Amino acid sequence: AQMMQQAAAQQQVMNQPLPPEALTPINGVDLPTYAWVAKRVADHNYDQSFSHQYAAQKGITSADWDAAAAGWTARMQQYPGMGAEFRRHYDVA
Repeated sequence: AQMMQQAAAQQQVMNQPLPPEALTPINGVDLPTYAWVAKRVADHNYDQSFSHQYAAQKGITSADWDAAAAGWTARMQQYPGMGAEFRRHYDVA
């Protein structure tokens, strides 16, 4: 029964709306743009060396991309609902 309670609590956390600050752009990179670049990199077997050229197509410098990628990764760990939000953008990217 405790496992079910934990699962229910986890589900509730997942369904919490994200606070606005969770979605603010990082170094000018918003979540839809981050997802777009991530999807292009996935097409290259997740070889991160491709990330800068795709970021550049969106007008993002390498330094800004690196900061944004680290920031979005950290937010996904910080906010349980962020993964689903990322997935929503990734699927249509």
